[in-house]
Amino acid sequence: MDCKKVCAVAAGMVALSCAAGINVTCDRDSHYYHVGEMAEIRITCDKDVPLDVLLTCDGAAVLVRRTITASESEPYVFSYTLGRPGILRCLVKGKGLEQRLLGMAFDPERIYPTLPEPEDFMDFWNKAFAAMDAIPANFKMTELKDDSTDDNIYYDVECDNVNGTKHYGYLKLPRTDEKVPLLIYVEGAGYGQELATFKEHNANVERFIPGRVATLTIGVHSYKPMPTVAEHRKQHDEYVKQFPSQEYWLENIEARDLTNNFFYRAILGSKRLCDIVSDLPQIDKGHIAYLGVSQGGMFGLYLTALCPQIRAAFCGVPAFCDCGGVNVGQHTPTCQIDELAQYSDFLRYFDAANFARHIKVPVFISAGYIDTTCTPSSVFAAANCLGGQKLVYHKIHHGHTDGPVEYEALYWTYISRFLLGD
Repeated sequence: MDCKKVCAVAAGMVALSCAAGINVTCDRDSHYYHVGEMAEIRITCDKDVPLDVLLTCDGAAVLVRRTITASESEPYVFSYTLGRPGILRCLVKGKGLEQRLLGMAFDPERIYPTLPEPEDFMDFWNKAFAAMDAIPANFKMTELKDDSTDDNIYYDVECDNVNGTKHYGYLKLPRTDEKVPLLIYVEGAGYGQELATFKEHNANVERFIPGRVATLTIGVHSYKPMPTVAEHRKQHDEYVKQFPSQEYWLENIEARDLTNNFFYRAILGSKRLCDIVSDLPQIDKGHIAYLGVSQGGMFGLYLTALCPQIRAAFCGVPAFCDCGGVNVGQHTPTCQIDELAQYSDFLRYFDAANFARHIKVPVFISAGYIDTTCTPSSVFAAANCLGGQKLVYHKIHHGHTDGPVEYEALYWTYISRFLLGD
């Protein structure tokens, strides 16, 4: 497998846009075009209703808005192109029908972040690490005896973090005298890591990776996980009530204080846990990798840039890339959090694309052409900044949480090579 080549997945797949009701297709199976080339879009419908068509730059800048009629015998066909690298998104709606999305990429390998990296970017983070070093870690690793098995020992782990907070996670260590590889994980946005989801993650590890592997899941919140899922989710719901739009990403953001916000705290706490666990005597320090999706993909770019012990990473549909792109109509805000747009200059210090510039190890990164949560144009902006070997996986017919049947096995196989290989 040549990790330097873009992996375009298209031919032979069943497009999600092809179903009863509205059907939207383009004239190339690859959905790939060069800037200036015309993409032919074909719309049909098996119901006699008006259809609203919206053509945008990845959900942001509106290019075409019209109402049409279309049928199987008389399809509506039109052509369009982009004058610069980006994602052309076609959304079609009809009353009583499921909406359809189609994404087309125009020179996606030439999409780059809209705003430049701050000149003092790494100086800022080096000062942050120095400030963190002045805070005793007070690392605690408590065995969860009721959850440990004959094969594995489960722990909850915690450490002190900046601004008087703590950071939490779960660790699984195999029962063996041999050193074992370590797979690090941060889960997607939401309530945060809890023991139940960590066990589900470990089931996938055992399914796809042979042999003994230590696993660490790192939370992003400053509250300790509760014993049950219901209690944990209730705690989160109470926690986010204090933030605008109940989005924890907006923690203290209105103050524009670079050292007192969600991103700063979560990045530093995650790095500290990553460093401490990587240095445990049970860990094979030559075989440490990362795997995460969405928010987890974003933290994969953060940690892989900041933790030299990570040899490779899978960063699926990473969030919060190219934060400035929302202000020029290149794509919509990450996770549709409109408030983030007004802080794009401040947020350059936490933009995952800027961390990607400092990654030199292999990375598998994926983009969904009809992803409305973490838009493909934002993901490509980060992917094109990666400095090491990379595999860019195009989920042409898929959005944020789904993918073709081989997708999951491919990224697990990719990561297992670095965990288990020489």
